[in-house]
Amino acid sequence: MKLREIFSAKQLGSLLTSAKGEHQARYASFRALLNHNRAALRAMAELEQIYYSDHPVDARTVRQHHEDLVEHVHGLATALNDLTEDRFSDLPEACHAIEARIAKELAPRRQGSDVAPILALAEIGPDQLPAVGGKAFNLAVLKNLLKLPVPEGFVMTTAATEHFLADGDLKDRIREELAQLSPKDIGALEAGSARIRQIVMDKPVPADLAAAITAAYAELEGRTCPGVRIAVRSSAVGEDGESSFAGQYSTVLNVTRAGLLDAFKRVVASKYSPRAISYRQLLGLDDEDTPMCVIGLAMIDAQASGVMYTLDPATGNAAQVKIGSLWGLGEQLVDGDATPDAFLVDKDSGMIVERHIASKAARLIALPGGGTRLEEMLADQQARPSLSDETLHQLCAGAQRIEAHYRSAQDIEWAIDAGERLYFLQARPLRIEPAAVAEPEVDLSGLDPLLHTGIAASRGIAAGRVFIAHNAKRLADIPDHAILVTPTASPAFAAIMGRIDALITDAGSITSHLASVAREFGIPAIMAARNATTLLPPGETVTVVAESRVGVVRGVVDALRERMRPAKKRYVDSPAHRKLRALLDHVAPLNLTDSRAPDFSVAGCRTFHDVIRLCHEHAMRAMFDLSSAAAGAGATVKVVTHLPLAVYLIDLGGGLREASSDRRSVAPADFASLPLQAIWQGMTHPGVSWEGTVNFASSRFMSIMATIATSELGPEPGGDSYVLVSHDYMNFSAKFGYHFATVDALCVADASHNYVSLQFAGGAGNFFGRSLRIRFLGAVLERLGFEVALQGDLIEATFSRHELAATQDRLDQLGRLLASCRLLDMTLANEEAVDTLVAAFMAGDYDLLKPRDAAQPDNFYIQQGHWSRQTRDDRICLYQSGRTSARPVSGALSGLIGKTIGASYQELLDSIGAYLYFPLAIAKNSEMADGGVAVELMPEGGIIDRAGGIIFGLKNAANYFVFRINALEHNAILFEFVNGKRSERGRAALVVRSGCWYRLRAEIADRTICCSVDGQMLVEYHAEIPIRGHVGVWTKADSATWFRPLCVDSAEGTRVLTY
Repeated sequence: MKLREIFSAKQLGSLLTSAKGEHQARYASFRALLNHNRAALRAMAELEQIYYSDHPVDARTVRQHHEDLVEHVHGLATALNDLTEDRFSDLPEACHAIEARIAKELAPRRQGSDVAPILALAEIGPDQLPAVGGKAFNLAVLKNLLKLPVPEGFVMTTAATEHFLADGDLKDRIREELAQLSPKDIGALEAGSARIRQIVMDKPVPADLAAAITAAYAELEGRTCPGVRIAVRSSAVGEDGESSFAGQYSTVLNVTRAGLLDAFKRVVASKYSPRAISYRQLLGLDDEDTPMCVIGLAMIDAQASGVMYTLDPATGNAAQVKIGSLWGLGEQLVDGDATPDAFLVDKDSGMIVERHIASKAARLIALPGGGTRLEEMLADQQARPSLSDETLHQLCAGAQRIEAHYRSAQDIEWAIDAGERLYFLQARPLRIEPAAVAEPEVDLSGLDPLLHTGIAASRGIAAGRVFIAHNAKRLADIPDHAILVTPTASPAFAAIMGRIDALITDAGSITSHLASVAREFGIPAIMAARNATTLLPPGETVTVVAESRVGVVRGVVDALRERMRPAKKRYVDSPAHRKLRALLDHVAPLNLTDSRAPDFSVAGCRTFHDVIRLCHEHAMRAMFDLSSAAAGAGATVKVVTHLPLAVYLIDLGGGLREASSDRRSVAPADFASLPLQAIWQGMTHPGVSWEGTVNFASSRFMSIMATIATSELGPEPGGDSYVLVSHDYMNFSAKFGYHFATVDALCVADASHNYVSLQFAGGAGNFFGRSLRIRFLGAVLERLGFEVALQGDLIEATFSRHELAATQDRLDQLGRLLASCRLLDMTLANEEAVDTLVAAFMAGDYDLLKPRDAAQPDNFYIQQGHWSRQTRDDRICLYQSGRTSARPVSGALSGLIGKTIGASYQELLDSIGAYLYFPLAIAKNSEMADGGVAVELMPEGGIIDRAGGIIFGLKNAANYFVFRINALEHNAILFEFVNGKRSERGRAALVVRSGCWYRLRAEIADRTICCSVDGQMLVEYHAEIPIRGHVGVWTKADSATWFRPLCVDSAEGTRVLTY
């Protein structure tokens, strides 16, 4: 029986036998409170796990967990007031205040309605980007500011689409549908998308908006010609900006007056296509973040059209312009249905460096009555170049003007009409880094080649199994981590871009929309491979090389593993991710850490976690205060023990050897409860050391190491613990430091009734450290035969239906485990350490806090990572090996994955290891203010990152500055960490070569920071307050980096900090 059953049983002794009337009601409230407490902790852990994973999640899931949390927090408040006769009557209002703050954070942004619903391109001003979207704004810049040839047109602004969607209940219906969709469930995504698009198309355009659109068309006729045909195109806010949205929305070509309103709705509806929804979710963008605008642009009767990039995407060479071109309208090119002519033009000389003429079997033409069709080309035209050299030079000149204005590489669409006149149709940032450090050319000789044709549309190397999709109709069939092979580069495949590892297409080009999306997500892509769908065997494991040389070879090439990069996870630090962080800021932080402090009150509750803590503590006090008046069985007594725990006990009957009416304390020798005897035996095992708390408390630097303002320190860490017992039953609510464990157990002769149940959560370490400790606990408990479930930093485990002796033994082992894992969330640095400690515990070594790595530096505190002293070039250096949780699981944890806990928790740790894992080595006694700190470092390796830096102004492991360089990104960035959240304070482009030493230096003068590399000043920043704190060195994720000794200059002189 569990506690909730115990309270309804008749044989529990005097406590419940006498619990009549109000007492009985109070015990029922206590039981309800415990149930709400458990559920609230679980909901909070689920929200934290969602945040710390790198997978987009649908809004419905977040909302459901949030609503569950709110429900149970309010349940806690109600139960506590029932239990205490409304002593905390102001607690519900405090909960509502927290809810209001969360609602304010999550409220959709109001889309401005003060802008006119229709604007001509010529009317768009420099401050109207949020009203007209990226595409229209950039066209207005080209037309109005640069005076480049752009077709006449007008924009249906955010006010127009907002008016359309707000008419009736359309917006609410769309929001409800979107809340249920996830990129992980392609089938549901496609079905939901179809429903949304249908309700948009079924909705009539409001009469006043229809009149305004028709009037704008009439004005366009006046500026062009009667009956002008137009291209109706998307111009969403956010499109053609930080994210490309290439090919995600619809374009309707050759639209007449009669089809104008329908085309407007088609473009608006395309915002909810499967690929557009999935793309936004992968980028962490909410629907409200990207309001749609629609452009009506006069059609160009295109003789030829295409796309050009102001650098060569295959090599990153910024001195050349890449031009793709074909006959007729350009949709075949950008949609990846055809392979275009490709030209490479040198910017300075105008020389045509490369010229590849494709066979162009058909062209897309505009029909006189509206619409388009493919027209077969005559045989002699198919192999003719679609552009003359003169036109290529004209395009190159225009490209350079646009690039010079934006000061960044550009992706430009254009068309040439029958009169050889050039028009620019689009300009957006080209998200390709210029070449910095050339990787050595891949040598494929001696391997088993399957394919060697095509072009590298997105550079990279990947390995996986071939999956051939002949069209984009069954996206749900495409497995995760597939090497996707398709006939065309259809933009529809963008919907699964976050799931595949590489892309190969028969047709298509480096300038197609899908190529742009592949580059955004870092997916290696080979296009125009001609016959990949017939040459590559489905299901075959292959290695794809999309570099200066392209190829597909059979099997996994081990020599290339170091050059394989994981896909970019754009969700991390996205708007949706930041919004979830804002929610968690009002949910997860625990401020009420000291139950004896004056602010341990309703007024001190700033988060839901505070409310949970307050309710649990006061419920226990109320429960035990209720029992303090009882005589004999049922009286509250204090356990006198040498352990640094304050334990209060209620004997429900038979739990103590003797019952006495005037007894106020007991010793462990008085315990008669079988489960309490067993767990106490484990907690007091001679191999378990309780000195860790004292040792850590006496360490001057532990306040630095804590990631919050509290740590597991103090004479009686964490406050009071409570235990309810009978002869065969125990419910132990134990507080070890700032983590909490509830153990519920029954030990009787009938094995079918026996069980041990554990819920464990909390800690003072950061989320990664707490997760590692939970992983350690799960691994040990799984080996002990428990059923284990992990959720963030919460673990629930059960051991049931075993013989009495086995149940008592597991309680003994559990006591040892709970006592020995104190502080591990602050000392575990990596998963290898977890493996080591699991093996140690199972071997009977319970002193888990003792040093285990003699190679760690003596003069530095280690916060995560694999740091060691090593000799390089006859000098003692500090080396961070770059091993993270993102690796195959081995050792003690190998049996755990997929068996009990499942791979999802490993993915969570992998995600933290890739994006939120920052190994620190912090110099002891290094606090400084004004002065300088410098170090020579060498980035050596790393797949996810290849970074290293110096930290300064460190107050604790969640608050500091770091100036770092990165050999994969080729930049130098100054970051500030505030309560664990990283903000960029300045950056500079910098060529950083792996295997080379660089000297980084930060000069601090009051609030001013000046950062340099090898004497070159790169970043200056002015902080809000004067900078003071410890110094050290830093890496990220799997970076393998060497550091020579730190050098610190201050008013006290110059110090060299050795390892």
